[in-house]
Formats: sequence, structure tokens, C-alpha cells
Amino acid sequence: MKRLYLFNLLLFALFVGTSCQKDYSYEGGAIAGVSSAAVYTFVGSPNACTAATQSGIYNMGVATTNSNFLSIQVNVTTAGTYAITTSVVNGVSFSGMGYLIVGNGQTITLIANGGTPAALGTFIYPITNGTSNCSFNVLYGTTTAPATFTINCTTAQPTGTYQQGMPCTILNTITLPVTVTTGGSYNITTSNNGVTFSAAGILAATPATQTIILRAGINNVPSAAGTFAYTIIATGSTICAVNINYAAGFSLVTDSIVGIVDSVYTTFNTTDSARIDNTSLPGYAGIHIKGTNSTTSENFAMNIARLGNSLAAGTYTINNYPQSNNSTNYASSTGNFSAASNLNIGTIQNYGFFIIITEITNTKIKGTFYGRLTANGAGPSYKTVTDGKFSVTINP
Repeated sequence: MKRLYLFNLLLFALFVGTSCQKDYSYEGGAIAGVSSAAVYTFVGSPNACTAATQSGIYNMGVATTNSNFLSIQVNVTTAGTYAITTSVVNGVSFSGMGYLIVGNGQTITLIANGGTPAALGTFIYPITNGTSNCSFNVLYGTTTAPATFTINCTTAQPTGTYQQGMPCTILNTITLPVTVTTGGSYNITTSNNGVTFSAAGILAATPATQTIILRAGINNVPSAAGTFAYTIIATGSTICAVNINYAAGFSLVTDSIVGIVDSVYTTFNTTDSARIDNTSLPGYAGIHIKGTNSTTSENFAMNIARLGNSLAAGTYTINNYPQSNNSTNYASSTGNFSAASNLNIGTIQNYGFFIIITEITNTKIKGTFYGRLTANGAGPSYKTVTDGKFSVTINP
């Protein structure tokens, strides 16, 4: 305990102004008898797992079997073994192990554990491997006979903020007013522009007028600006096209830090700077990135430390200690909101914060960031940060 306490002090000496949430986890390791672990990244990291496919039938109250499995893709830089197990979500977890060779677009199969889904709907399974992470959705339906209903297309509408490059949240939905002819189950999925909306459930026989809410996949990232149609088919009945307009993503100029804080576009370009710090945390290479909004005096600071003697491009999360440490703080007139790595190995914090370094030289650091910052690092109130970008000069 004393060693951990001292180590925390060292971390916060480096990460000034920060503090540290039903968890999902990754458990990895080598296959027995083989000592070399593969080095790989998930295709789609740090957002939705690209080209993820779901096999088998997934119904509430029906135990999963070996026919229930998911396929995801990885890019492998070093051949070796892998072992992945997700946490239990809605009564079901997935796991897989095997050997990977060097190459891109290789498929990993994760098989369900035999658990019984407890509820209807779409559930999110995040997976992590070092600094690489992505998430996939599993839609659980029902054995109840399908409902018959029509959709009132003229009043169907999306809610939430939609912008190119801004990850979706629980606020991104499509509301469907429906008229029910026969009660029963429904299962709807529609995709376009990198975003998938889905819903499953039961419609009662009465009243005739009801509502279905389709929810976007958490962290689905719209790939382009413009208007995109989402085709929705009612069981044996109407077809609707709900249009969603995605605003253009914010452009980034040299020496700037920008992001959306609780749906408000905010710049932190006054006194923005980056400073290398390879001494405060022994054994780690570190960097401080900070900026201020000149109008509101809001401050934003990101701090990254990587095990070893140098920083590198890649994804840094608060859930990757001891390989890296991540600390972020947003300060405004409403208080301080932060997220920081927990220095207990294996601890996974829900609603993480992600900093992605896309380029780093001796004089410049560039990248993106997004995630949740909680009040004083503990909550319950929080700030949601999306579409963050930075391009900052590194000062001596």
C-alpha cells in the first residue's frame, strides 16, 4: 500500500490538476506452453470494431451455445498467441484464443460463454488490447411472434447532435411513432454513414398508438458530412426513410485545441502549449498539453505518460496502466471535471477518456481526444467531450 501511495503521488506530480467508474474488461495472456504473445491492434480502434459480424440467434431467456459467436478483425505486427475474454454483459460474455501471424485484416472469433440473456435490446461489448480498443454491439431479441404495425413516417424524427467525426452517444436516437395491428416482438436495425441504429422489444396489442426508440451504437463515428437516409422496415408493412443531416467536422489550424464540451464547440487556443517531461515519473516519458479559452477562461489540460524513454503515436486510455498513464482536466466556472488512470493494475474504469496521438516530432504533437470527465474525478455530474482535436507546438 505504501508503494502504491507513493506511486500515486508521483503520477499526480506529473498530471497537475487531475483526479481520478460496472465495468467491462479485457483479460489477456499467452496460451499454455507458448510464451510469445502477439502484438496487434483492433481494426476500427478506438471506435466501433470494423467489419464485426454476429453469428447465431440471440434471444432473451434462451441460453447461448457455441453457435453464438462474433468475428472481429485485427492488424498484427508481431506473430504470437492471443487470449481475449469480455466481461459479462446482459448475462453473456465472449472469449477466444489462438495464434496470429503477421498481417492486416485477420479474423478473431469470440464464442459466447453459454450464458442466458436477461433482457431485450442492444448491448455494447468493449474490448481492449494494450492501447488498442474497440466495441461491438449484440442485439438480443425474443422468441415471441413478430408484431404487425405501421410507421407514421411523417413524424418519425432523429434526436441528438450529428456531426462528422463526432462519436455517437446515448442521446442519438430515432423516434418512430407506430400503429399496432397485432402485438408481438420487433427487431429493427438500419445503418448508413458509419452509424447503426437498432432496437428490439415487445409491442403490446393495445393501445394502437405506441413509440419505438432506435438508438445509435455508442461511439459509432459518422464518416462524412451531408444528409443520409436510414431505411426502416416495419414487420410486413411500411417502409420509411428517416433523413439525418451530419454537419461538417471542425477544421483544425496549427497551434490549437478544440472540442465539443456538452454539445458546445469550444476552443482552448490562448497560451496553448505542450511540454515534454521525462523526469517527474521515473521510467516514463511524459508530455503536458494545455490551453485556455480567452472569452470564458475555461482551461483544458491533457497529460500522457508512456512506459519507456519516448512517446509514440497511438491511443492512450485511462485503462492502460502500467503501459501508459492518462490524465485530463477541464476547469470552468461550473467546477473541475477530470479523468485519470487508476494505478491499480487491472482496474477498468467505465466511461473512459481517450487521447489519440496521430503525429509527434521534436517540435509538434497532433491528435484527437474524446470521453467523459467527472466532477472532481468522482461524479456524479460529468462533462461529455467529443470531436476533440489538437495540434500544438512542443516548447523546450
